[in-house]
Amino acid sequence: MAKKRIHNIEILFFIIALVALIFSVYNLLQAKNYTIPLVPEITTFPEISTIGYSKFKVDVNVAEDLGIVTLTSGCYQIVANTEASQAASILNGLAGRIGFRPNTHDLMATSFKSLGIKVVMVKINEIRNNTYIGELILQQGNNIISLDSRPSDAIALAVRMNNTEFYIK
Repeated sequence: MAKKRIHNIEILFFIIALVALIFSVYNLLQAKNYTIPLVPEITTFPEISTIGYSKFKVDVNVAEDLGIVTLTSGCYQIVANTEASQAASILNGLAGRIGFRPNTHDLMATSFKSLGIKVVMVKINEIRNNTYIGELILQQGNNIISLDSRPSDAIALAVRMNNTEFYIK
């Protein structure tokens, strides 16, 4: 009986020591303003989903008064015509050139960078009446926004912002 009582006292002492240790660690962490991270809430953003899309690369040429934008994804290629000024803006963005006076795409890129806005991706969603319909996906901090955009404008802006991905459905 005496052995059992000693064994119970040892277990009780162990539990008290463990609880004291937990409180000590907790108080130490609180004193250093350390917070124990909780499991983050997983949020989905349908705007940045690329399911059903293919990643593409951009190439552009200006021929007289016509801009030619070529989108290549794997073995597929789409060639679209645009205004020569749009194609020239994309070319300048790809080359990292700003003219004597910045154009609208340069101005937007500078503004976005100053405001901490990142161009996440450009998506081309469909063709409607021989017109490509696109969207520009932007991020500022934890905020994601999708803007309806002409694909040529979205591409011209995105190539100035670096590390932007391009997708087509």
